[in-house]
Amino acid sequence: MFNRWLGIVSLVLMVGANAALVLRDLVPGWTAGDPPRPQSLCLQAGQVYRTQTGLYQQAGLRIGTVWTESQRSTASTLVTNWMLLEPLTLSREAVTPRLLIFTKLSYPESDQLGELELRVLGLDVPVELRGEFVPPNEFPCEWRFGDRRGSFILSARALRSVGDVFKPFESLPGLKLGQTWRMQLFNPLAGLFPGWQLDLIASQTALARVTRIERLEIDGVDVETHVVETDGVRAWVDPGGRVLRQEVELPLLGNLTVVDEPFELLARERVLLRLRHR
Repeated sequence: MFNRWLGIVSLVLMVGANAALVLRDLVPGWTAGDPPRPQSLCLQAGQVYRTQTGLYQQAGLRIGTVWTESQRSTASTLVTNWMLLEPLTLSREAVTPRLLIFTKLSYPESDQLGELELRVLGLDVPVELRGEFVPPNEFPCEWRFGDRRGSFILSARALRSVGDVFKPFESLPGLKLGQTWRMQLFNPLAGLFPGWQLDLIASQTALARVTRIERLEIDGVDVETHVVETDGVRAWVDPGGRVLRQEVELPLLGNLTVVDEPFELLARERVLLRLRHR
C-alpha cells in the first residue's frame, strides 16, 4: 500500500514539475503578444523625442554613450542613433579602435519599419547593413564587411520591436506583469570580435517578458519599476515607460550596465561633426 501511494505521489510531483516548466518556458512564447509601442512611434507631427544613455563595464568604467533622436513628420517617423564606443580591450593582443555606430530607422507607417541603415565608422574597412520592407511580410537585408558581402531575410513582423545588443530597449510604456513579446536584436559589431560571426548580425530573436515589479533607487529616490527580462538582459522601466537601467551580458565584454542620462546636445553635435566628415 505504501509503495502504491509513493508511486502516486511521485507521479503527481513529476506532472506538476513538468507543468511548471511548460508554464515558465513554453507558454510565454506561445502567447507572446504585441510589443509595447515606443515613445518614438507616439509622437505628433513636428515633435522630437531625445534620449541619452551611458554604457559602463564592471567597476563603473565608462565605455560609451548612445544618443537617440526620434522625429515625426507628416509622412513618417525617423529614429536615429549615434553610439560612441571607446577602445575595448578583448585580450592582451586585441584592442578595438574608437568606434562610432550610426543607425537609422524609418517608419513610413505607424508601427511598420520601412527602412534600416547601420554603419560602423572608425575601422579600416567599411561596415554597413541596409534593409527595406517588401510587402506583405519580408524585410531583406544586405550587409558589407570590407570586401565580404551577404544577405538575409527577416520577417517584417519580427521588426515591430527592434534593439541592439548594447542597448536592447529604448522605451516601454504601458507595461503589465506577465506581458511577453518577441523582438529582434542587431549586433553592429558582428564579425569584428572572435566568436561573433557576420551571419549573426541580425539573427538574434529574443522573447521579452515582464517578470515583476521592483523598487529602484535613482538619485536617492525610490522608483517603482517593471522588470523586463530576456536572454542575458534585464531592464528596469519607470511608470512612464522610460528605461532607467539595463544590464546586458555579452561575449568577451562581460556584463555591461546601460544607464539613462540627461541628453547632452553639444556632446552629440561633436559626434555628428565627426560623422559628417566620414
